[in-house]
Parts: sequence; C-alpha cells; structure tokens
Amino acid sequence: MIALGDTEAAGSVFQKIGELSTQDITTVKQSLDSIVPTYLSWAKEIINLFL
Repeated sequence: MIALGDTEAAGSVFQKIGELSTQDITTVKQSLDSIVPTYLSWAKEIINLFL
C-alpha cells in the first residue's frame, strides 16, 4: 500500500483526505514506474488515467 499526504485508516486500506497535490501525483507516478512489473503495465496506465 502507498499512503501519501493526509490519510486516514479505513478498514485495511488508507483513504486520501482531499485532493491530490501535484507533488502527490508525481510521487505516485514515480512509484508506479518503479514497482509495477511490465506485465501489469496495462493496470498502471488505467491508474494514470485517474491521476
């Protein structure tokens, strides 16, 4: 799991409180580039559509 900025516990996951900042979006994209395996690149692209 990745928790950035202001977060709160919501069961077994974290929810972002408010909007993602430009820095949050950049950090998420960099994290996705470094941790998502090549065979899941389609899933990474779907996530990037929502950022």
